[in-house]
Amino acid sequence: MRILCFDVGSSSVKFGLYAADASGVSALHEGSRDATGEAGAAAAIAAVRAELGGESVDAIGHRVVFAGPDAPPAIAATPETIRALGAFEPRFPLHLPAQRAFIAAAAAAFAGVPAALCSDTAFHRGLPPVARRYPFPDLPDGAIKRIGFHGLSFDYIFHRDPALRCGRTIVAHLGSGASLCGVRDGRVLETTMGCSVLGGVVMATRPGDLDPGAILELLRRGRSVDDVRAMCYEECGWKGLSGGTSDMRTLLAREAADARARDAVESFVYSCVKAAGATIAVLGGLDTLVFTGGIGEGSAEIRERIADGLAFAAPSRVLVVPTDENAAIARRTRELFASDG
Repeated sequence: MRILCFDVGSSSVKFGLYAADASGVSALHEGSRDATGEAGAAAAIAAVRAELGGESVDAIGHRVVFAGPDAPPAIAATPETIRALGAFEPRFPLHLPAQRAFIAAAAAAFAGVPAALCSDTAFHRGLPPVARRYPFPDLPDGAIKRIGFHGLSFDYIFHRDPALRCGRTIVAHLGSGASLCGVRDGRVLETTMGCSVLGGVVMATRPGDLDPGAILELLRRGRSVDDVRAMCYEECGWKGLSGGTSDMRTLLAREAADARARDAVESFVYSCVKAAGATIAVLGGLDTLVFTGGIGEGSAEIRERIADGLAFAAPSRVLVVPTDENAAIARRTRELFASDG
């Protein structure tokens, strides 16, 4: 089966054409494109088709940030399942609008080709109830729970090296969006993001974990819910601390002479060490620490600082493992449609 996979962010898309069968997946072609809004999605799809030439496509796999609290690893893209994603857009404004636009553009361009929606939260479905629950009273419209993200990346890492499921492993997916995941003997016990992509460690433009009182104080000062939402998604994190810079490479280059850049870098490292330390407590120790994601793979300096902060745990292995979320999408898509016969 030849599967075309799309990993759509808020402004760009990574794509890959994969050959997939029961033995695994292999990349035939990979690339990336800018894609903003419906027009940008359609243009990106057209460019991908041109780049692939006459390559045949048997199925399409799409990353979606969230497809429901109990969504399986992949579901068939139908008018009903695509429409259902719209209900989650207010909760995931940075990702879902762009992803839905891209799904629609791909369906128009590849008419008749079956497509799968691969949820980025499915990997964490096995989180223990104590790690999922928030201490809210019963809510009339249902519970709000921790669900975790970057699941496609974690799925790829553990599938690529099944030995990582043995013992106590933390995978740190570090990029503009960042989260850590703790697995002990094959079971996910902890992940740093909660019910949205805003929580956990300090990120490029997102704040990470906050005292709820900070949000209440912003509202008390007259900020609207929409203003606070926009600030939390677009103006916080390293960007807010540094005075406008959200690129970690730039911050590292400036930190020696720029106190605000230094604050941003220190806050990112500190939050990662703190989150990993809590996860180590949940796991009962640490055997293997894995770095992945754009910063996790690309910045030896950040890796060294975080590893130094975790030296007390004495992991036996510290690894850098390149992730491939599209490969995880291809595998999930093949499994879905293979099971359908």
